[in-house]
Amino acid sequence: MVKLFILTFVIFFLIFNLVHAFNFGMVVKNPSVNISKNETAKFVILFWNSGNESYNVSLNVENAPKDWFIFIDPKKINLKPFEGKEYIYLPYGLIKALPVKIFVKPKNIEKNEYTILISAKAYLPSNEISIVQERNISLKLYFSNFEKKQIINEEVKINKKIENGETNNYNYFFILGLILIFVFSLLIYKYA
Repeated sequence: MVKLFILTFVIFFLIFNLVHAFNFGMVVKNPSVNISKNETAKFVILFWNSGNESYNVSLNVENAPKDWFIFIDPKKINLKPFEGKEYIYLPYGLIKALPVKIFVKPKNIEKNEYTILISAKAYLPSNEISIVQERNISLKLYFSNFEKKQIINEEVKINKKIENGETNNYNYFFILGLILIFVFSLLIYKYA
């Protein structure tokens, strides 16, 4: 029985040394903007880090209409733990967030709705093998000189989900993993 517990602890610590979790979060303050033909749209994305390590985050335009001017300020950030210029309310309290502004100057408008895709890649600044977390951000641009459409604000949906307690719970996977480790340890002990 002692061998079983030793084997379980060895497997447990081997798995947890190989896993690294990012405490990197983001939310788009205004995922959709309604502008006139000759205006510039401004989007704001908040990034935060609730962990112990700093992450480098780089933002790039993945998909946008041709000849549009898109400016990301700043394009690369060093996201330090609990640092930022704005505050965001999360289920575990207030946290500082760093705003990133995206300016879009459209050209050759042919329809009333466009989607711009931005990617945000977070990684640890090191010379070793590193894990990269990438998130795609979809920004909608509506033009008022075309037929008006009802714009659903995603930020309101997210706030309602947080208020109602509808958050994803990944604890089940953790518990299932521990049970599987324990079962495999029993089988190894029994047939060894």
